[in-house]
Amino acid sequence: MKLYYGKSCKSIARTLNEENIPTPSEYAISKGLKVAKRSCTWSDSRIKSIIRNEVYIGNMVQGRTKKVNYKSKKSIRLPESEWKIVKNTHDPIIEKNTFQRANEMLNIRKHTRVKSYDYLLKGLVYCHECGKKMNCSSRHLASGVKYYFRCNTNIQSKYPHCSPHSIRMDYVQNFVVDTIKAFIKKYGNLQELITLSKKCLTDYQNTDSSKNSIIDYKKSIHIIEDEIDKLYADKLKSHIAEDDYLRIYTSKKEKQNEIQKQILLLENINNLNTNQFTETITNKFNTNLEINKRILTSFIEKIEIDQFKKLYLYFKFRSI
Repeated sequence: MKLYYGKSCKSIARTLNEENIPTPSEYAISKGLKVAKRSCTWSDSRIKSIIRNEVYIGNMVQGRTKKVNYKSKKSIRLPESEWKIVKNTHDPIIEKNTFQRANEMLNIRKHTRVKSYDYLLKGLVYCHECGKKMNCSSRHLASGVKYYFRCNTNIQSKYPHCSPHSIRMDYVQNFVVDTIKAFIKKYGNLQELITLSKKCLTDYQNTDSSKNSIIDYKKSIHIIEDEIDKLYADKLKSHIAEDDYLRIYTSKKEKQNEIQKQILLLENINNLNTNQFTETITNKFNTNLEINKRILTSFIEKIEIDQFKKLYLYFKFRSI
């Protein structure tokens, strides 16, 4: 057994991917077993799940979830204090001392590390090459802590489809803020800005783009609902482990909620009248106002960065 003393779950996952160690689903497939969903790459969440799972020290854990009621297919996760644990039901493959020490280290990292850093461009920056969101990470330099946007597709994937690249967060942020300020300065006459924005809103509402987007989003919702139903059926037939079920279910529900937000946003735009929009413009956009998150997201749909550090800004009003 290879031990990874002191390494983070993300670091362990990266090492396993680099060394082409098969994931649990890949290993099951190699043994001729059926799996509900094939996962080719290790992730930090998978490592955490394994470290927490008492089945590896010979215990059987049941009752982690329960159905809301007999009419509903929805399940909720129960607190650990309500789980039913039967000890020593089978031979362990990990020593209990090692298991306890690993969980202690995981708990220490959980309480000491900073999980996220709130910044102006959060959720807006994507990789131009692979289309995935870029992560924000810190580097401790002689001049102090610096933050970078980084594409991790090349690191996380066993079959990389993107090049590893990063860029200073402050450089991107300054560029975006300066671009927005230049735009506001160009249309510094508030009445001109209102007239132009009203025209953009009307033009957008008169196209089929918004309506088609809502239809496509609702189709995606139905697809996810069908996938969740199938996933639950597989769980009832014991075709999928409970931990895997919860992980996949949570991921699909998060995706479903994000799509619901997009539908609501588009419906609000379609229902917005020009008088309401004029009031919004008047209240939010003036040249003396500091560029905050609300103003920035009113202008910018997303930002993409390619491997050569070139920035692509996508405005919400494409005709401007």
